[in-house]
Amino acid sequence: MLVYLKLLETKDEEKFIKDNQYSFKFGAKQYFSEPEMEEQYEEPGEIIARETIYESIHRKESIAYQIMLEGETWHGSTSIEGTYSIDYLIGEEEYLGKGFGKRLIQTLIRKVFNETDAERIIVQPDKDNLPSRNTLLSAGFSYFEKDSIFIITRKIKR
Repeated sequence: MLVYLKLLETKDEEKFIKDNQYSFKFGAKQYFSEPEMEEQYEEPGEIIARETIYESIHRKESIAYQIMLEGETWHGSTSIEGTYSIDYLIGEEEYLGKGFGKRLIQTLIRKVFNETDAERIIVQPDKDNLPSRNTLLSAGFSYFEKDSIFIITRKIKR
């Protein structure tokens, strides 16, 4: 199975937006009742607004983001210097459970370590998202219980 990262092209944007909206709504249904879901909507009927996704597509950022530059604090006691995080999403249910997630995460790991000064990558999926948590473990991450994060470190120093 070949997995590679492809730059998002203008012709792909509409499908990408719809896939993200579908996935966010699907995920939210796992955690919220219908009345609670309505409180989560960014726009009528959608957990994540088209504009939010569109803006994320057009930001000139890396596929990973450096924790200290984002001002996030969920890294716990892990040093923020040299720490990056990744986000990932498999948009269509028919591709779940087929190994794509593991390959995607392994590809992202290589890209981050090859193209940045990252010493480590951390991820904090929802505690109830067992498929994502298991995929991180199978892709080489370790679970750091103290901070409730998954972490993988660069094997060879630059």
